[in-house]
Formats: sequence, structure tokens, C-alpha cells
Amino acid sequence: MTSIDGVDPAAADFDGVRQVFHEQPQNLLIDRVSEIEAGVRLTAHKAVTGDMPYPYPGWLLLESWTQAAAILALWRSPGVSEPGPRIALPGAVYDVRFGVPLYPGDMVEHRVTLLRVRAEAVFLTGEARTGGSVALLVGRLVVALRSADIFHTAWWPAGRRLEAGDRAATA
Repeated sequence: MTSIDGVDPAAADFDGVRQVFHEQPQNLLIDRVSEIEAGVRLTAHKAVTGDMPYPYPGWLLLESWTQAAAILALWRSPGVSEPGPRIALPGAVYDVRFGVPLYPGDMVEHRVTLLRVRAEAVFLTGEARTGGSVALLVGRLVVALRSADIFHTAWWPAGRRLEAGDRAATA
């Protein structure tokens, strides 16, 4: 097992996962990573709480699973050679099937498997389970890995955070 951005996968709790994504807590849908084998597989967890809509929306479950997949994609995947800070840009998702509904109190286990890496594209598959039942099946997700420097352009000063009301510049 290897680290990413100084985060040890064995200690990848909520704060550790936040360091990987550099996200605000309200945008993060993964509570912890319990297992990761770089370039192979990952297991992450999400608790469905009472402050979330229920039954838990399928699109939110898919977003949570996608965040887990992005963590695996970012963890020094074989075939990805560009050094430096990276970001994962989830793209196409195929063959998504939803199973049992989720309610407050459910603990979701995301299982992600890396299928292959081609250039800067990572192909992943997996599922989300709760109490032994399938809540989500993902046939394939394509994640593009890019240098974090793409966000440091002339129109967006380095270190400036995106705030409500900001708009992306157009070419």
C-alpha cells in the first residue's frame, strides 16, 4: 500500500479522505477507506444519516461510489507516469443498476476494482452493498487523470477558492 498526498491508506478516515480530495465536508460522501491495494482495489464506507434525504437518492449513492473510485484512480495507478499533484475527473459511467433502497442507519460499503489504465484514463468497476444486499452495481466508470495545474490558469489565480457567484471564464 502507498500513500497519496501524505495520507496513509490505513488511516484514511474522514479527515484523511478530505486531504485527498481537498473538499469541504458537505461535498464529501465517503466517511473512511478501510482497504486499498494501489492499482487493484479499494473498500470505502459511507454511513447514511438522518440529515440526508431518504430513501437515499440513487444519484447520491452513485456520486459516493464515484468518489471512492476516484481515490483508487489517484493512488499511483500503474501506467500513469506524470508526476505531481493530480485530480480525477469522472466521465462516462456504463451499466449502472440500483438495488435495495438506503435509509438512515444503513452503512454502505463501496467496493471498487480497477479494470485497466490507458494513457491518462482509468477504467473501474464495482458495487455498493449494505447489510449483505446490493444497493448499486457499476459496470464501468471512466476517470480522466489530469495535472492539478490545469486549474492554475491566467484567469484563475493560484490558491483562490471558488465561491458562490463565480463563473468559469470562457475562451
